[in-house]
Amino acid sequence: MQSELEKEVRFLKTYVAIATLVCSVLFLTAFYQQTHKQRFEEIDAERINIVERDGQVKMVISNKRGFRVQETSLAEHWVLVLD
Repeated sequence: MQSELEKEVRFLKTYVAIATLVCSVLFLTAFYQQTHKQRFEEIDAERINIVERDGQVKMVISNKRGFRVQETSLAEHWVLVLD
């Protein structure tokens, strides 16, 4: 027969093995990049910036309050304001 101490040690070893496995899986999946595009049925936002890879803003979708005018050549940009 096993003593009470041996039973507790066996239980703790099993517990540590399972906890290590669960933590490892959670750690590895936290850094997994999703390859599919996300789809949304509805988004609430005050301002949306569409940017190029280099960070340059190409389009802004905003309400009047969220639209910030920057010094730029108006010949290069189109602005649509809906009232």
